[in-house]
Amino acid sequence: MSAAYLGNYTSGQGNASNHLFSYDEQFNCRMVGTFNVMLKGDWDEIPCIETHNRWYWFVSLANEHQEVRYAWVTRDKGSKQPKRVIELLTKAAIPDSFKTGSLSVTPWHPWTPEMAKSWAKGQYWFQSWPWTPTQKADSQFVWDGIKGLTDWSGKRVLDIGGNAGFHSFRAAEAGAQCVVVEPSYETRLQGANIARNIEHQDVTFVSEDPGGEWDTILYLSVHHQLDPTYERLEETLAGLRERAGVVIVELHVEPLDGDMPVSPCMSEREIDGLFSQKILSYPSNVRGRRALYVL
Repeated sequence: MSAAYLGNYTSGQGNASNHLFSYDEQFNCRMVGTFNVMLKGDWDEIPCIETHNRWYWFVSLANEHQEVRYAWVTRDKGSKQPKRVIELLTKAAIPDSFKTGSLSVTPWHPWTPEMAKSWAKGQYWFQSWPWTPTQKADSQFVWDGIKGLTDWSGKRVLDIGGNAGFHSFRAAEAGAQCVVVEPSYETRLQGANIARNIEHQDVTFVSEDPGGEWDTILYLSVHHQLDPTYERLEETLAGLRERAGVVIVELHVEPLDGDMPVSPCMSEREIDGLFSQKILSYPSNVRGRRALYVL
């Protein structure tokens, strides 16, 4: 991370408006922009991404109300625009509340693999990443099973109980706008660090379900923690179905003993009957056998 730049919103100049809602292959979706900021000093950062005709920098943008949005500063190679003016691209429009008052723009430079491994060492990890000291959950395996179930580009995704956000980061990479609901403060901090320093994806973490409708909801290996007997499973699924066009669910499908017991009040066949499609069933690296479904 570099030091933050201070500035204010400024109206567009030149051809900036040509980027409004245009598809950008770098992000696998249509991007909104540009949102322009006049800085109090020149923008002087090493680009995070370089293409044949453009540079990109991953940043967080904060206003006086403590609202924060992730964005990408973009600049065409050969641009004659003053270095004090930066253009921001986002997947969703930046609210008007950012157009008044002071703004803070913080550039985030990617960690090396060695830096990521050093940071991860000594922390507890449930999801498995290439840089985590142990490989526990079947994170990539699950993503490989669900990635083809929907078109993620431009979609709004709610990841309920998403831990450090592995599946949301993969969906964001495919062009989605993702919000992870994770009650653990420590895990949300891990997720924010991953977003800013490793993945450079605009995944946000919240402590409670914000409600509302979404294009896709992920509900992966969560229900047994809330309802180990599955007595409320059908009711929960009905509520999720009303909120999203696509709901992807992962469940334990057999009884489990231990610190977090699972004792479903229905058979696997009965569980299967609650869904439109069973994607796969597999023995988990963590414990027990799990199944992936689409509502």
